[in-house]
Amino acid sequence: MLWALGDAATRRVIERAHERAVATALRRLEDEVAQTRWASSRGGAKTPALVVAAFRHIDNRDGLPLLHEHCLILNRVQRLGADGETVGSHFAFPFLVDSGLCPAQGTSR
Repeated sequence: MLWALGDAATRRVIERAHERAVATALRRLEDEVAQTRWASSRGGAKTPALVVAAFRHIDNRDGLPLLHEHCLILNRVQRLGADGETVGSHFAFPFLVDSGLCPAQGTSR
């Protein structure tokens, strides 16, 4: 609410904090969680980097103010000495749910 009702300076402070939080979450996902998978999930390795596109939204589906970000993560990464590999989403899902970054509604582990 403060972001929606605040003056320009207040909004910018909140937007900067939001940007830092998104960057921190993505960096943590990349550094601590992201892995490639191959051979039907029997093999895996740390990913060198993720490719992410972020889209900022300023309201929810009901049109109420809600500053938030949608991040699309490319499901392919380059593994050293190999062709592109798939990002193993089964590594990321528990992290995203436990951190509150992704609700687990209607899903199971």
